[in-house]
Formats: sequence, structure tokens, C-alpha cells
Amino acid sequence: MLFTKEIASITFEDVVSFCKEQNPESINLDYKKDFPRDLEKIISAFANTMGGLIIIGVEDEDSKPKLPVIGLEYREGYRERVNSIILANIYPPAFPEIQVCPPVNNKTFVIIRVPQSSMTPHYILHRTQVYVRTDDITHPETLATADRIEWLREKRKKAEELKELLYASAFERYTNNLKLKKLKGIQLCEATVSIVPLYPTEPYKTPQEIKQISKDITARGYDADFPYFRQPRPIQGGIAEFRYGEISQIIEYTEINHFGLIYHKKNLEPVSNTALSGNDEIGHIYLYWMIMLIDLFFEAAGNFYEKIGYWGLVEFKFSLEKMLGVDIVFKNSWRRNRNISIDDKLNWQKLYYVNEIKDRRPEIVKELLKDIGWSLGLEYVTEEVIEAVLDENNRLSKNKQKED
Repeated sequence: MLFTKEIASITFEDVVSFCKEQNPESINLDYKKDFPRDLEKIISAFANTMGGLIIIGVEDEDSKPKLPVIGLEYREGYRERVNSIILANIYPPAFPEIQVCPPVNNKTFVIIRVPQSSMTPHYILHRTQVYVRTDDITHPETLATADRIEWLREKRKKAEELKELLYASAFERYTNNLKLKKLKGIQLCEATVSIVPLYPTEPYKTPQEIKQISKDITARGYDADFPYFRQPRPIQGGIAEFRYGEISQIIEYTEINHFGLIYHKKNLEPVSNTALSGNDEIGHIYLYWMIMLIDLFFEAAGNFYEKIGYWGLVEFKFSLEKMLGVDIVFKNSWRRNRNISIDDKLNWQKLYYVNEIKDRRPEIVKELLKDIGWSLGLEYVTEEVIEAVLDENNRLSKNKQKED
């Protein structure tokens, strides 16, 4: 999809296929037959709102691509033309991704992928006007009101506050489930993994749409699924499910909401009866389980953001808590190559573009798990070792198709 594919890999044929799908213009998609005189207005409006995609070389008819699409006459300098317009007319400058498709029969398309900006507001017309993108097809860009400009000035701060509220609300719902079921919570090896747009501002879908989308983003591998919803319940802005196994004592909580948050918490090692009795096997976990969890999580997240049409920066977090004294091993024969955790809590936080998650998932997993293994004292866990695990589970393909 043009929203998520690596920008330099987008071809003439990709654009033709995208247009044949008859994707209509929207708050984050615009077609132009030729270079518009107000390109700076469109780019700045996308940057001030939720980001978006501009395809130059496609004529629209009733807001959908007019078929067959022909493209622009290929000439040198299209990329430089876009950059020149930005630098001369937008303040502060926006920094979109630009692709001039390799020509076919001397025709090309110019793709301008504008990320949601954290440097708002972006002004045009000698720093006098601020535009935002709307869902109104007849007036897709509109002048921002004074209140909206002030909001844009505070956008980063407000977005960060919203993001922290989303995290806090997810955790509160998790603890509320514990209270309702009279559970003490995870006692050992608590893992939390989450991902959210770096600067969430507005809902991407309705809660009802989020429920439907959740059925289509499942990642499958390692004989497991993520996310695994049996009977998700509605929550404000999305869906969630809490599960507890009385025999296994596994606790899991998963939440997905319309601001783009995926939040998942579980215990990596159930507190078994033998563990409670003081058996030597108390609290041993496998790094292999973390590879499985994070790998499937990234694939599902990439599927999710593709479905909601978000492709900018995302904040990924992974934490391990209640780990002090826990036996950690890589995979098999846990008594060999083991290490005792001397940290009770560890945290990882990374920023990725959605297209990185889609196109570089195996590399991201290897880099991250190597660091996690090292932090847990497993020095022998290299990227090659992790790659072998991915390979034996058929997880090295960049865009693994979901199994039937």
C-alpha cells in the first residue's frame, strides 16, 4: 500500500494498482493531475493535521481516480521542485518523503508522503496563514481558527499529555479487572508491550470500526496468535479483553483503541503450585517467549496502522517487572546457560516509522531482542541466534501473509 510501502520502492505499477482500487480522496489522501499552484497549502495542511499522501499525475473524478491513470510527462527535477516549494513557502519547513516513480513510456507519478508534524503550526503566505486538512471534499483545506492555531502551538504538549492518559487509562482498566475478579495481579515476570502514534491527536476510526479491524490484524506464528480476542468488550474508544486461567494462573490484558494504542500485559511465567511451595524451578522464563511476543506484536501493529491509515512515527515500549532473582534462559534445557536476573525492572522505548515495522520487522526484532538478551545477562544471544529462531518459525519474510 502506498501509505506504508518503503517510499523508494514505490513504482509506476504500484500507483496504477492503488488507483484501480478506487480509493477516494480523504483527510489524508489527495490526487492532482499536475503540479497544483497551491502545493504548499496542501503539504502544510497535511503536516498540521494527521499527515497524508499526495499523488501528482492522477486526475480525479468525483474524488476518485479517473481511469485509466496516465501519469505526468517525465522530466528531471521534480523532486527538487517539491523541495524548492517547501523551502520557499512553508515555515517552519515540513519534511515529506518524495518519490518520483521510474518512468514507464516516459510517464511518471510524483508521490509526496507528508508525516504528521510535531513542529506545528506550519505557516504559508509569508507566515500569515495556517491551513488544516478536513473531510470536506469541496474544501479539503481550510484556514485554521485562532483557537486551532493556539492548539497547534500546544499540539506536541497536548499530544504527549493525551498519550500518557491513554497509557494510564489502559493500566487502570487492567487493575480494575483485577479488583473485580479479586486477584492480586501478576506476581512474577510481568511483561508489558505497547505501541501508539508518537503524537496522537484525533481518533482514526470509530470504536465500532476498531472492533471490526481487530479481526483482520491478527499475526500468526510459533503456534500462537496475537492479538487473541475471544470475547472483547467495548471500552471508551475501543475494545479490551481480560483473561485469567485458574490452572495456569496466566493473566493477560489486551486493549486497542481509536487513538492508535495497542496495549498488552501478561505474565511470562505462571506462578505454579510447585513454585509457591519453594521448588527450585520458581520463576524461570525463556527469552524465546519474548521473541515470539514482540515479533507477533510488531506484525499485528503494522497490520493495524495500515487498516486505520496511519503511517507516521510510533512509540514502542516494552517493560519487564518483578524479575529479581528469576532464572532466565534462552530456549531449551533451562538449567544450562541460565542467568539470574539482578534487575527487578527493565524498560525499552523505541521510535519507529510504521513502514519500518512493515518492511524491516525481522531486523527490528533482532536488534531489540539482542539488547534485551544482553540486559538479562545472556551474552551469547546474538542477532544470528535470534535470526535462527525467526527462520525456524518462517518469520523472516518482511510481509508475512496471514495464515488461513
